[in-house]
Amino acid sequence: MSTDGESSQTFTALLKRAVAHGHPVPAEASLDPAVLSAVNAVAAAWPRVPAALINKAQNVFARSELTRKSAAKPTTPINLNPPRRTHRPGPADTA
Repeated sequence: MSTDGESSQTFTALLKRAVAHGHPVPAEASLDPAVLSAVNAVAAAWPRVPAALINKAQNVFARSELTRKSAAKPTTPINLNPPRRTHRPGPADTA
């Protein structure tokens, strides 16, 4: 998914199709696998889809978006090989 709006629109359209017509998610849908299986569970329950399944699909999508956004944040680089400290003579070194 390239933008937040696209993934949200895709999810909403797929969920509406699953609730209204029992259509499973097409293979080319580019959403998280957990989201796809949650929407497919809604489609499998058609024509009498419990509200709990719809809520679960929405929660799974929200969690996957949070995970995707946090994974996209830049991290602080860790220097595994810091430069050696230069020895500077102090009062104990001058005798």
